[in-house]
Amino acid sequence: TAAARSGADALLFPKISTPDALQACHAAMEKAGAPANTKLWVMIETPLAMFHLHEIAACARTTRLGCFVLGTNDLAKETRARLVPGRVPMLPWLMQTLAAARIYGLDVLDGVYNHLKDEAGFIAECEQGRERRGAL
Repeated sequence: TAAARSGADALLFPKISTPDALQACHAAMEKAGAPANTKLWVMIETPLAMFHLHEIAACARTTRLGCFVLGTNDLAKETRARLVPGRVPMLPWLMQTLAAARIYGLDVLDGVYNHLKDEAGFIAECEQGRERRGAL
């Protein structure tokens, strides 16, 4: 309730894997009295979310949904995919998320970069995100 009433531009909800979970977050924000301009951002970080991306994105029509935030670390953990330079195992999921978001006018924030001391790798990953047309 405190977060919903804080006046924040958005509230971020983790592990949203189904449209029903997103609808429950929206209902909780409404019940708590969140200002009308407070958006709902959701973490896309499970294999189940990948299978429901279009339906989750479609909730933008009837909820406060404004942004997908990619949880690449959790997605890698749950799928046993490796986080490697170039993110080849992740690319299909990243593009699928971007496509679903763009259909419904949503923003997308790319996943975190884990190698804090590797500036060249960070730049490469940012450039890769830019090539995907605004996923960062």
